[in-house]
Amino acid sequence: MPVFADVLPEPWVGSVSLYSSSLNFWLFLVPFLLIWLALFVFWIICLRKIFNKTWLHWRWSLIPVYREYLRFKMVWRNGRWTASLFCLPMFAIVSVISYFKAAEKFGKDKEQFGMWLRFLNPIFLWILAFDESKYQK
Repeated sequence: MPVFADVLPEPWVGSVSLYSSSLNFWLFLVPFLLIWLALFVFWIICLRKIFNKTWLHWRWSLIPVYREYLRFKMVWRNGRWTASLFCLPMFAIVSVISYFKAAEKFGKDKEQFGMWLRFLNPIFLWILAFDESKYQK
């Protein structure tokens, strides 16, 4: 009668064990986490500069729901549309419209810059943060 260990496949492929080394996992994970952390810090810096242009305190941009409230308040002049966070299809529509209105508030071309701000947000957020545009109430 065969022993159970005799019917299991051998855990060796060539001369490298599949189970003993997690080096490949860490070689992938560490650079990925470092890149993610760098992008996150850059995003915070961009939000800080944009919030300073609108005379809002930058620390408020770190709280996700409150950040959306302030974004809607900045664009729509009131925060009523923040309730759309709880209805995802409505939030998607209002969010797209608010990107167009944000482009207009910063003196950019409403159609083109608003569309690119929506779809390539990190790049155009950087442009919005570091150019000389002023927030218009």
